[in-house]
Amino acid sequence: MVDREGITVACGSGMLQVEIVQKPGGKQLSSADFLAGNNLQPGENFSAVNHSSSKHD
Repeated sequence: MVDREGITVACGSGMLQVEIVQKPGGKQLSSADFLAGNNLQPGENFSAVNHSSSKHD
């Protein structure tokens, strides 16, 4: 769901309120600032990016 409150994503058996959004190579934006410059539509998908820098031996 996208509204003035931000971005709400359905996941598992609940919902997740997205507060900060960051496009690859971009800066972090509040969901309100992100929505002001991007046309996000219901049903669009997000991609997960793993930023973990830890290495396992």
